[in-house]
Amino acid sequence: MQWRQSTDCCDWSGVDCDEAGHVIGLDLSTESISGGIENAASLFSLHYLRSLNLARTSFNGTQIPSKLANISSLTYLNLSDAGFAGHIPLQISSMARLVALDFSFNQFSGSISSIRWEHLLNLVYAVLSDNSLNGSIPRSMFEFPIFSNASSSALDTLDLSGNRLRGSIPVSVFELKKLTSLLLSSNNLHGTVQLDKILNLGNLAKLDLSYNSLAVDESSRNYSFSPMLELLNLASCKLREIPNLKNQSQLQYLYLSENQISREIPNWIWRVSVVGLHCLNLSHNLLVGFQGPYSIPALRFIDLSSHQLRGNIHQLPNNLIYIDFSNNNFTSSIPADTGNFMPRLRYFCAANNGLTGIIPASLCNATTLSLLDLSNNSFMKKSDAFLNCLLQTLDLNGNRLQGTVPKSIANCKMLEVLNLGNNQFSDKFPCWLYDAPSLH
Repeated sequence: MQWRQSTDCCDWSGVDCDEAGHVIGLDLSTESISGGIENAASLFSLHYLRSLNLARTSFNGTQIPSKLANISSLTYLNLSDAGFAGHIPLQISSMARLVALDFSFNQFSGSISSIRWEHLLNLVYAVLSDNSLNGSIPRSMFEFPIFSNASSSALDTLDLSGNRLRGSIPVSVFELKKLTSLLLSSNNLHGTVQLDKILNLGNLAKLDLSYNSLAVDESSRNYSFSPMLELLNLASCKLREIPNLKNQSQLQYLYLSENQISREIPNWIWRVSVVGLHCLNLSHNLLVGFQGPYSIPALRFIDLSSHQLRGNIHQLPNNLIYIDFSNNNFTSSIPADTGNFMPRLRYFCAANNGLTGIIPASLCNATTLSLLDLSNNSFMKKSDAFLNCLLQTLDLNGNRLQGTVPKSIANCKMLEVLNLGNNQFSDKFPCWLYDAPSLH
């Protein structure tokens, strides 16, 4: 609607031209475009076009027209979250100048083996995540033909996560020396991946093999991950031990949940990374304790739920946003000042443990907290101070709390879920709770 025929198209919003006046860039992302582009003759005639961005539009299940390959000069093609469906046309193979391709968050189906990936010699960035693609991962994505002069693949980022791909990971993927990001999570891939094979990827910064039917073998103790690693997600990969990450300097996100890891959490894990570990998820394993001495660093997200962890909950760092210690064997009490130094804390769950003593007033007063779940413990006393809190969920069910229900809960104007059952309160359901505006 902003384009006016009376003005030079090179001045239009979303249009980029070179010095000769040729249209070389077209960015229509987030525009209210619907229908299809199969009849967009003017688009397919832009022979100088290098960059096309149609992300977050609404093509409502239409297919990518094969004519799109007529724009042979394209180096950047972004069709993410645009509502496309059907098979990815074979003609994409002829777009030999493509450097970056993003087809994520659409409804593409069929096999990606139909694309002749070996013809896309310049492809650096390939994102096909969150579609319904099936079949196996083709070796042609990683093996270059004999007629290529390239000594190795230029591929830097490969994201095939959130599809229906099956089969094993081609061995040739571990020869991509320039690869910095390999994301294959949430597919139906199977087989065993040797951890030391992954280590051939010396520039790897992000690795996600989670939620497949893969088994990652870490039995060789001679491996050492590349110090470039920033994200490692091996959730549900049949791991029996925490991989050796001692030499990491850049690691920020570590997800090892739903494995078979036993024994103690090693104390070196809290010192890994110079930049500081932001997220740690070790939930749903068989861990029994903490190797000492240890001190939890300035994490933002920590999930140690569903283990057999025992002992005390120690003083926690002040940057935490999310804490889940539920379904363990923690005993004793929560430190009294736990909530005083956590200005960003939003989620605190320590349900199903053996915690005793007083529920700290510092937690009740945490101004950013939206969920507090301390259910099924042995707390005897409560704080009476719920002041100006943003709590949406408060679950104290299954404790030994006595006295009256604190009236200060009425100050939690955003409270939607309240469970105080199975305690020893003298007032079963105070009438003032009926006036809670959002409680259901």
